[in-house]
Amino acid sequence: MKYWIIILFAFSISTSQESEYMDSTKVRNPGLAWKLGVIPGMGQLYNGKYIKAIGFLGAEYFAVSRFNELNNENRIGLRNTYGWWVFGLFIWNILDAY
Repeated sequence: MKYWIIILFAFSISTSQESEYMDSTKVRNPGLAWKLGVIPGMGQLYNGKYIKAIGFLGAEYFAVSRFNELNNENRIGLRNTYGWWVFGLFIWNILDAY
């Protein structure tokens, strides 16, 4: 899990803003991207970052499914760790979309 987060973080940094010519017709509304960022992957889809959207959606799905599995097994400590991962990925998704 740690390696996937590191890879996702490195990919997020490497695919951030480009410093090339910006066409004014392709400028996105950051307020709308922020609002769409509440849904995992939607802010990235709005910004045209399709691979990032898949990465965020997959990471969020994995963390939530693992949280539910551990909740059913009554493994509270590890469950809480995945709960924090879900929250962290959620916040990271919103900030990255903005």
